[in-house]
Amino acid sequence: MVQIPCQRISFFFSVCLLLVVAACQEKPFTLGQGAPQLVGTWRLTERADSRDTLFTVRSVPALPVQSITFTADGAVSSQGKELEYYRPARYYRLETGPTSSLIRFYIGQNHANFTQALSLRSDTLDLLPLCERPCYLRFVRSR
Repeated sequence: MVQIPCQRISFFFSVCLLLVVAACQEKPFTLGQGAPQLVGTWRLTERADSRDTLFTVRSVPALPVQSITFTADGAVSSQGKELEYYRPARYYRLETGPTSSLIRFYIGQNHANFTQALSLRSDTLDLLPLCERPCYLRFVRSR
């Protein structure tokens, strides 16, 4: 019978435990999942909202500037009073599926703080917030 010293057994189990713990560690969440089709600055041109039974579409003047900017590294920023809701967001991710696309906005790490559907046609972007009745924000690519 072969005897194995306790130190070797202890070392072996320590290494195995370390490998198991390392393998089970969650991969760190990485922000910055940019989407080439969104990269650039988009100017808000139209806003639609429903109140009671009234559906209102309102043009947004060019000045003061109301815009949202998406970068290639996944950062997002906005300016203008009409877009205050988006101001806290720092990062974004675009998720496209067979029938719809979603954009996830991140204020901090680890989870999307809010998600919206979107429609992208050429140089027109519609953000579709979750509303009780139809609503949207329409943007045109400005650069």
